[in-house]
Amino acid sequence: MRALKNLRIGAPGARPTAFNTVRYSDKLLEQSGISIQTLGLFELFGWIGRLSDSDRAVKAKLKQIGEYVVAQSIPPAALLKMAKFGVAVDTWMKNARLRATTIQC
Repeated sequence: MRALKNLRIGAPGARPTAFNTVRYSDKLLEQSGISIQTLGLFELFGWIGRLSDSDRAVKAKLKQIGEYVVAQSIPPAALLKMAKFGVAVDTWMKNARLRATTIQC
């Protein structure tokens, strides 16, 4: 339990009401030293929209995706969106000092 102290988890998007299995108790987590930092999807998508297709971090993320999975059948525009999403989340995690994230399903 000691390793969980001061653990910061990011949660972009709202928790879906109908999915009780993915809900959690903020109070119980805080009692264990785990804090949740939320992020609205509109804000996240705003960051993504401001990223240039030629941004160095976006190009690096595209390369990373290509090294991780075979993406030949995925349209380049979709891969670019995924890369920008990854860059935006990575940047948020670094700036907020988050160790993990969840995502709205």
